[in-house]
Amino acid sequence: MLLSLLVNKINAQDSQGSKKKIHGNKRIYTGTIISSYTNNPDHTDETKRLFGFNVGFKRTFNLAGTSFETGLEYINHGLSFRSYYFAPGYSKLYDKTFPFMHTLRINELQLPILFKQALGRDTKSRATSYFTLGWAWRYLIYSGTSIESLNDGVQVYDGKTNIFFEYPFPLTRLGSMLQAGLGLQFNNILTQSALFFEVNYKYGISRFHYVGKQNTNNLFIKDANITINMGYKF
Repeated sequence: MLLSLLVNKINAQDSQGSKKKIHGNKRIYTGTIISSYTNNPDHTDETKRLFGFNVGFKRTFNLAGTSFETGLEYINHGLSFRSYYFAPGYSKLYDKTFPFMHTLRINELQLPILFKQALGRDTKSRATSYFTLGWAWRYLIYSGTSIESLNDGVQVYDGKTNIFFEYPFPLTRLGSMLQAGLGLQFNNILTQSALFFEVNYKYGISRFHYVGKQNTNNLFIKDANITINMGYKF
């Protein structure tokens, strides 16, 4: 119902005499992120994902008759797990008690570079679909963690933490992801604007290296996610 009203509103604006032609190669969108994380079972327990979201802008361009998309995305995601916390000056003892709860929040920017194939012509059809395939650079802009002792409930740390990529290139905070997606688009034929929904799968090529503040931890975390977006093409 809501989608129908929005599409009708766009059509009504056209019928009222709007003559401005929009090329329709730019997209803004937001969505929710359903992440999965793989932790070392010898050093962690009870790994759970936290709520994640993204906001992005993409632009479509043609090269030698082939369509590509690139843009910029802000990604906010996180996880919690039980593990150790080795304060500076204390000896390390891996006894599998996992006495601390870590709540980790990761902020990153991603630069996707995607091949795009439309299934139908959006200049002639009210509804079309498409798929994308490619990869994305990812840059870690800020990571924070809250660490609580499960023995007495005391928060031992809350603030910025150090997370890098296992195989960085060329910077420790620079990594990449493989990405594939499917989209459904509802077109305004006159203006070439559209509403769209898409589902993307992203797979991290390099693991996160979570070392904590002053090397209080040493974990490698594998990540992947499904991102569900809705947006506007203009």
